Amino acid sequence: MVETGARSLRVAFRLGLYVQEFSQKLESSQPDGNLPQSWAYVVTGMSKTSVGEELSKYNAQNGVSDLSKVFISAVDKASVDVTGPPSQLRAAFDYSQSLRDSNSFPLPVYDGVYHASHIYTAEDVEEIVAGSLDAFAAYCNSYETTNVPLTSPKHGTPFACRTAPDLLRSICTELLTGKICLDKITAAIARHFSGDGLSSCTFDTFRTSSVTKSVIDGINTALSHHTLLDVCDMVSWVFQDYGPRQPASTSDAKLAIVGMACRLPGGSNDPDQFWKFLEKGDDACVRVPSDQFNPTGDTGKTAQTEYGNFIDHPGKSDELDSSRTNKY
Repeated sequence: MVETGARSLRVAFRLGLYVQEFSQKLESSQPDGNLPQSWAYVVTGMSKTSVGEELSKYNAQNGVSDLSKVFISAVDKASVDVTGPPSQLRAAFDYSQSLRDSNSFPLPVYDGVYHASHIYTAEDVEEIVAGSLDAFAAYCNSYETTNVPLTSPKHGTPFACRTAPDLLRSICTELLTGKICLDKITAAIARHFSGDGLSSCTFDTFRTSSVTKSVIDGINTALSHHTLLDVCDMVSWVFQDYGPRQPASTSDAKLAIVGMACRLPGGSNDPDQFWKFLEKGDDACVRVPSDQFNPTGDTGKTAQTEYGNFIDHPGKSDELDSSRTNKY
């Protein structure tokens, strides 16, 4: 589980990085100091058809390109998710009075655009998973996937994949190009529970959001009142204290510290001096030494302060090499 989990996480990281780099080409991130802007909004009180019509009018009448257009990325009975570059999203809501008057709010989606079949293709998926799937398959003793079904967020049915590499490829494809249909996911989960005649079941989630709340409410509505649904937040679970753990032996370590040196303010010219400096809680902030800063000419853009942290003998590192401590 640890090995396959790490390999799956590697694919997920590459997918997130791929989307972020591509999305930055569509619209760069906000300057430092500004709050991040969301790439997705959820709209309630409007049907999928009405939202789609408003977005189509905005994209057409404002000449928005296919890559930058605003589109529907997820739907359920109560809400519609709208995705696009942040500036286009804001402009679309300003343009449409229906969207402007709707009950809407931004989702915590800050890294780019997902679920966009008009942007990503099978070639993008292969570029993300290239190299990882062969290594994944080579590690597995069997090419058969687990018997626990993994439900597609687009179709509400289990992924029809025979091998682990095919499953990862299908997941990446739906994340990049598939629209999320929460109603289908909810119905599939409810059918699974009802078919087994369970008296109780556990819903594990990573933090509660509007999406998970919608699914949980839908399951509770669909299930018999005799079935108890217990919701478990896995993020809280991983931070629970399970007592002391036995550290791995040094023979199991893949890294070894073979040398150490430093040259820091306050006369800390080797690790031992730096440790003593920390133990005493000394402050290395001093008035600027005359040999450190001797302004000439225009100083209008320099910092107007008389204090700072400075190393000893700047530019004379060779003379200090013999006095530094290296531990092997």
